[in-house]
Amino acid sequence: MAFSRGGSKAAVLALVLVSAVVAGCGGAAASATAGASPTAPASATAFPSPSASAAASAAGCPALADSPVGRQLQWAVDEVNGKAATMTTADINEHFAPAALAQVSPDQLITALRQVETAGPFTLSGCEPTGADGMRAILTGPAARLSATIQVEPDPPSRIVGLLFRPVVDASPAASWADIDVAMSKIAPEASVTVAELQNDTCVPIHQYNATAPHAIGSAFKLYVLGELARQVGTGGS
Repeated sequence: MAFSRGGSKAAVLALVLVSAVVAGCGGAAASATAGASPTAPASATAFPSPSASAAASAAGCPALADSPVGRQLQWAVDEVNGKAATMTTADINEHFAPAALAQVSPDQLITALRQVETAGPFTLSGCEPTGADGMRAILTGPAARLSATIQVEPDPPSRIVGLLFRPVVDASPAASWADIDVAMSKIAPEASVTVAELQNDTCVPIHQYNATAPHAIGSAFKLYVLGELARQVGTGGS
């Protein structure tokens, strides 16, 4: 499933695939741990080492060829570096586990990977394991820097059960409200911020940016439901 905010290449581009749970409206990645790993067919073969065209990017992660998860990560990077345009359903079925495909169809995955491809081409800037069957890498492209997290089946053919591309966020603190406004303006064509202080049970705005613009609130509507629930509990209602 692909999520994007805004139409530019610098917009958030994310591909989320999980075997059991898909990330919610908040945008955070869910766990990619399968309840039961599919059994590999007897004729399963190992995936080949990274292609020669990926040698330069592999220099940032020299251990990719040494593990199934590394080879799958390299495949995903190759796809978003130009191969996604010719990707087929057969390619998706070869590399993704049935548990992942039960959540997102091959056609949706192809569309999503092509969407991520628009922010490339990427080079691998570094990687680290996230367990025996997982890996996280940093992809640097002309339009964005992405964090790529992947999880594969523990047994051969080690197909992908979880894959997430998300932007690398600069954690440097803002020096002023104006800096925050500028940063927010780059996130999407339309963005809003309201910073408020709770004073005597009333939210008093401290700073606002584009605060009156209407936006879809997604799961934030649940806050109103919880607020009413808290009110009724506090007053002894049912």
